[in-house]
Amino acid sequence: MKTSQGFRRKPYKVRRKKSALKVILSVLKSRLFGAGFLVFIFIGMSVYFFIFSQFFQIKHITLTGQERVAEQDIKNVVEDGLERKFLFFPTKSIFLFNCKEIRKNLLDDFPQLVEVRINRKFPDALNVVITERQRRAVWHWEEQRFFLDNNGVIFEQVFDFAADALEIKSLPLFGEPKIGQMVVGKEELSKVFEIESKLKSLEIPIEIIEIVSEQRVNAKIKEGWEIYFNIQEDIVWQATELETLLKEKILPENRKDLEYIDLRFDKIFYK
Repeated sequence: MKTSQGFRRKPYKVRRKKSALKVILSVLKSRLFGAGFLVFIFIGMSVYFFIFSQFFQIKHITLTGQERVAEQDIKNVVEDGLERKFLFFPTKSIFLFNCKEIRKNLLDDFPQLVEVRINRKFPDALNVVITERQRRAVWHWEEQRFFLDNNGVIFEQVFDFAADALEIKSLPLFGEPKIGQMVVGKEELSKVFEIESKLKSLEIPIEIIEIVSEQRVNAKIKEGWEIYFNIQEDIVWQATELETLLKEKILPENRKDLEYIDLRFDKIFYK
């Protein structure tokens, strides 16, 4: 550009200032990066402390409640589930122990167990509480015998049992019976136990009780005769009628000639 004196003036460059917003963003990015790095370091140290440090590695297993199942067999199942993988590295951290999974494994492996509770005892121990099934009766299936619990589940095959054990015979609920399976319905079983209690109170020795159907139960007496019950009706009433009959009409010395007493109807039949 020419001036009034004829000289050309150099163009003037204007320096632009950075906007305030860009400056703020730049500062924030640097601070966020630093904060993020610190958070990353903190998380890494926490993971190491809680997952890999020896302080939280499971070292002790206590077991209570078991009687018939071997203690070491139960501990073996628990110990098999101690080690886990975290980021491809093995650890026995108490925080990663899967209580639900090991509980299921124990119940699957030992049908004798009805309940398992596993409690973490920080920092490095487990407490396993076992509840075993009670041998409530002996259930007959063809030539085999099994212990039966209060819920109608068979859990152990029997080759020898006490002479006063209650023996029950019935068809299984679900085809071929298997250990750990329910074979007798709870309702029918509760009626059988009620019959057992009433006959014991009358000092009538039971040989075996057979569940014939959903309505009929036969109690075979050790003296050689049978009693037929209707388990759809009141057992207490039937037991009362039985007691009256034995006191008034069938004396103890005449029981050897009995074949059966049928309590299933309004009128009692006997032979």
